[in-house]
Amino acid sequence: MIAGQGRLTTRLVGCVLALALLVVCASGAFATERERVKKKDKRPSRETFELEAKRLGLVSKTITLDGAERRYLVYVPKDYDGSSPAPLILFLHGRGEGGDDGIEQAKVGIYPAVQAHHGRFPCIIAMPQNAKGVWWHRSFDLIDGVVDAVRKDYNVDASRVYCTGVSLGGFGVWNYAAYRPDLFAALISCSSGGKAEEAAKVAKIPAWIFHNTGDKIVSITMGKGLVETLRAAGGAPRFTEFEDKEHDAWTRAFGDADVISWLFSQHKP
Repeated sequence: MIAGQGRLTTRLVGCVLALALLVVCASGAFATERERVKKKDKRPSRETFELEAKRLGLVSKTITLDGAERRYLVYVPKDYDGSSPAPLILFLHGRGEGGDDGIEQAKVGIYPAVQAHHGRFPCIIAMPQNAKGVWWHRSFDLIDGVVDAVRKDYNVDASRVYCTGVSLGGFGVWNYAAYRPDLFAALISCSSGGKAEEAAKVAKIPAWIFHNTGDKIVSITMGKGLVETLRAAGGAPRFTEFEDKEHDAWTRAFGDADVISWLFSQHKP
């Protein structure tokens, strides 16, 4: 009995040690995961933000809203000297680029086209960054702050201010243009829709709408519905469909020289 009890005790001790080792390993794994998430969510320092913006060929900027610093980016052509007014493009990003790092909004949408064809963009481009998951119609103060700051910092041609956006930012184009209809000479939205009451307010502003036929994130019926609403309100928007199953209609839109030429040909009276 004593020998059997010894063997049983040995097995129990072994099980306890194995369980303890498992707990330690699990704790370490959870701690590592927490640290990974913490690092991922950590906002880059001001210095990192400025260096990354410079690496991308952009100017890093900040404004303060309700006591909080909000970061945004500005593209300025290398030959810009401020001696003559330059067009201004406001670009509103999609849901995936929201956050507070100040950089992600340059990685999708108009700026990759600028990097590939910078000669086509003799303009200032303002790129605010909205908070994650927040719709643009809840961030007019942010857009106002960025637009007003850019117009103060640079010599902007008031007759050639344009609003562009993709996906969630495409909806934002119509939100913000309806809020400030006297500001814009033309609008471009990609892979989005818009509210009928907003469209009616901006129907007379020249617009070009792009959508993929097989878009499963924002159905093309929303893009077509927007076009119909604009036309019913007396507008004459351009509408381009791409035969594609993906959500991204903006790469081809902003990469098309004719689209960019059309945009810059639009002037407010």
